Amino acid sequence: MAGKGLDYYEDYSDPYVSESDKLGAKRRDPYGTIPLPSQLKYYKADARTGKRETLPMTITDKQLDFLPYGQQPRKDTYNINPIELMADNLFGLQQAQKYGGPKITPEEMTALLFQEGRPDFGLNSADMYGHDKQASGLRDKLGKEEGYLEDWRLNRSSPADLAASILYAKKKGAELGVPWTKVWNGLGRNVTFGRSTDSAVVGGKVTPGAREVDYVKEQNQNRDIVNDPKNAEILNFIRQQMAPPQDFDTLNQQEFQRRTQAREADVANKAAEYSYNYDYGGKKSTGDKIKRGLLDLFEFKNPFPSRETLTARFRGEAEDYIPKVRPYTPKKKDVKVASKAKGGAITIDDGNPAKRRKLI
Repeated sequence: MAGKGLDYYEDYSDPYVSESDKLGAKRRDPYGTIPLPSQLKYYKADARTGKRETLPMTITDKQLDFLPYGQQPRKDTYNINPIELMADNLFGLQQAQKYGGPKITPEEMTALLFQEGRPDFGLNSADMYGHDKQASGLRDKLGKEEGYLEDWRLNRSSPADLAASILYAKKKGAELGVPWTKVWNGLGRNVTFGRSTDSAVVGGKVTPGAREVDYVKEQNQNRDIVNDPKNAEILNFIRQQMAPPQDFDTLNQQEFQRRTQAREADVANKAAEYSYNYDYGGKKSTGDKIKRGLLDLFEFKNPFPSRETLTARFRGEAEDYIPKVRPYTPKKKDVKVASKAKGGAITIDDGNPAKRRKLI
């Protein structure tokens, strides 16, 4: 922020983002113009019937784990926003496509979310892919080129780990001829604790409150209801986060327009403030007004200015007070050769008509 005295304004002269910036997750929205929702709801499949559950699960920006309907959130010691964390993970999958990342759809990730109920989509350990060169290489590329580092969000697994783990699970599943989700959950026998009415044989004994889960079956059940109308909000959110970002040139041109409009509003407000203070909101004494009027006459100014006139008069001072917007010129386009043009002219067009020129 910039400014004088007690007034502070955005520093409109800040540099624009470039493709060389290590922005990490901010590449999705480097200027913070797309707010994330504070709450999302979704309906997963009932494991017993395969039908959509009656009550939704709730994701809020206030707690780490997703909650069944009506359950109170627990306090998260680390103050991590799970919706933001989920968005970062999804965008990391999109960024991974540049480096041979896993081919996975928003529908698959939505079903995985329904099954796992966690913003990291059930990634328990990055050790899953540690011995696989392709997956490890993908993780390193995302870490170095996209800013997803090991200390991501208080040493939690990063979006690079998620992309590498899914790549490995898909690769291993294809080798074994099994669904990748089976590799994701583990190739051994898996038991989960469920409702108090559930029971299963665990360690040779019937254990109340536990049931052995067919993970792949439940995953398929969840995939069947991804496109249910009640899940449109969560599916659209996941699609948006996995979509390719706009190119930097477009983002920077939009940011230039935003800065220009924001600064214009600041200048107008500051000029109006100067105008108001000039005559104390129209409450100057008669003597003060006479003195001010005589000074205006001496300076060849209107001694009885309207508020609009005063605002226009003080605009120059406001312009000097508030930081100027940094100019932005669109990045240079590829040189186009006009093969049929007379004289074989080559036009170089960098998107700025003032700088457009021809070379012969």
